[in-house]
Amino acid sequence: KNSNNDSTICVNGGVTFTLCDCQNKGTVTHGMNGTAKYIGSGVWVENGNGGGEANFVLYSGRISGNEYVKASIKYGAGVHVGANANFTMHGGSISGNKTAGYCGGVRVQASTASFTMTGGTITGNSASHDGGGVYVTNGTFTMTGGSITDNTADEFGGGVYNYDGTFNLNGGSITANRAKEGGGVFLLSSDGSFKMTGGSIAENTATVDGGGVYNNNAAFTMEGGSIADNTVVRDSSVADSSHGGGVYNNSNTFKMTGGSITGNTVDGGANDTSYGGGVYNRSEGTFEMSGTAT
Repeated sequence: KNSNNDSTICVNGGVTFTLCDCQNKGTVTHGMNGTAKYIGSGVWVENGNGGGEANFVLYSGRISGNEYVKASIKYGAGVHVGANANFTMHGGSISGNKTAGYCGGVRVQASTASFTMTGGTITGNSASHDGGGVYVTNGTFTMTGGSITDNTADEFGGGVYNYDGTFNLNGGSITANRAKEGGGVFLLSSDGSFKMTGGSIAENTATVDGGGVYNNNAAFTMEGGSIADNTVVRDSSVADSSHGGGVYNNSNTFKMTGGSITGNTVDGGANDTSYGGGVYNRSEGTFEMSGTAT
């Protein structure tokens, strides 16, 4: 239980919970209270009792269909990882969770919180504000496999929203996500960072700027992998220009020493004022390219 609502599974300090659904038929979800559904996170992992680290390991099964209905809520509807806690995802799915606020699929909230993804899918989650698939604040998200796909945010970060956190993309894919800005990834704050050594950010869509990546004052380092086939498709009702099909670098430094940015596009719609199919770098930002980068 958290301060607002009940979670289906709550893991406290000193406990490791392993979900291994061999038939992959089980679902962690909220039931019904009469005609209304119970509200809260599917899984809540946090050291709330001072008993050491809290750990959750997912091998298979689904965390699905969980929901928050208040616009001010910033808890992960699917999974919430708090202080002194770790979530490891080897398989299964976190899917179809939604929030009227922030963090549809996963929230990594504290500097002592971590999420490690080696397989499985985070898919079909939605947020009315930011972070449809994943929302990282201060903590660390490391991805070596699996996929973050088909998530949506009405505002920023359809696949990933990173504020003051650390996101390491070493493998796997962030694909087919959608948001107003940062269809695949949205980065905010100079204390946040995104390091990409492998994997792909591909086929994501924004309706304003940054189809693949929108960097707003974070440090982005690209040593490998690909940012490919992302697009900005301007909402025809908005009389403004569109920028950065692959990358929109608003401020701070985007440093690229390897990997590729290819096949990205910008469609300005009826107003058709568009810039930077691959990369759009504003005057406040710095884009550095060297080594084997293409």
